[in-house]
Amino acid sequence: MSPRRGPPGRPRGGDAEDGGAGGGGRVGGSAQKGGRGDAGWTEVEHTADVAFRAWAPDLSGLFGECARAVLSQMADVARVEPMRGVAVEASGPSELETLIRFLNEVLFASSSGGLVFGAVEVLEATSTGASARLSGEPYDPSRHGPLTEVKAATYHGAQLRRSGGLIEVTIILDI
Repeated sequence: MSPRRGPPGRPRGGDAEDGGAGGGGRVGGSAQKGGRGDAGWTEVEHTADVAFRAWAPDLSGLFGECARAVLSQMADVARVEPMRGVAVEASGPSELETLIRFLNEVLFASSSGGLVFGAVEVLEATSTGASARLSGEPYDPSRHGPLTEVKAATYHGAQLRRSGGLIEVTIILDI
């Protein structure tokens, strides 16, 4: 079984039942419209690696959607039970640098403990720091499918912009 991926341009993110808006909730679902505004993520075409565009009304929501996009590239996260929690945090001199460092901390947590994660709760996200709790369980290939190695969230082509009450970012992942 390959990782869950939608066609480029198909919105993905948390839905109202799994807490997709803002900083908490399980990974997957469709773009969400909730009380805090629109939030979600979608893959975008890229020639060599994987790219995605994420959006949310605030930094906490944006960091959560980006973490969900990254985790969804790695395994079939719909089958992950939130049995164990791991804290991640990052800091940087700007919103974009903080976000990319945060995503790389999510990747490190995913690759170093033998766990797969299916839920993200962003505890704090500012222009210079972020912290979150990832929830998951030990990797089981029969339940989670094969793992896809994501090496890093890159700065290449990364753009963060504000428009219409949303913060939007495009990120390329090194696969």
